[in-house]
Amino acid sequence: MVDHISQTQIRGCEELRHLLAGRRPPLPPVYEALRSGAGQWAPWELLVEELHTANEAMLELLRSAPEGPAVPNAPTVKTVMVTLRALPDGGTGPQIYFVELPWKEYALLQRLHLLDHRTQVKKLHASITAASLQ
Repeated sequence: MVDHISQTQIRGCEELRHLLAGRRPPLPPVYEALRSGAGQWAPWELLVEELHTANEAMLELLRSAPEGPAVPNAPTVKTVMVTLRALPDGGTGPQIYFVELPWKEYALLQRLHLLDHRTQVKKLHASITAASLQ
């Protein structure tokens, strides 16, 4: 998961740079399961360092973003959205679709992506901790 978040932040930062420069980012979009493969072989410390670096790059870019209302007819980025939907059996499943987002909405989506994965990590940590206490 750490590799996925890093790679998504790196690509998201690239796309956001294009949007802030008034250009539409080139395709393909950042896909929902983006990974580099490093999660299979890289040491944990390297993965964490790359995540911190990717997050800092995104923060620096956002600090440089203009304030104020969105520019009319600003370029958008083709974005893969993944949301959970209710299934007939009572469970949930992914709903995957494309949307076109201007830079502010795209930046917000990147933040929500991080928060979603943070929640997943917290739940995983809690379940591992609970299992180790049994």
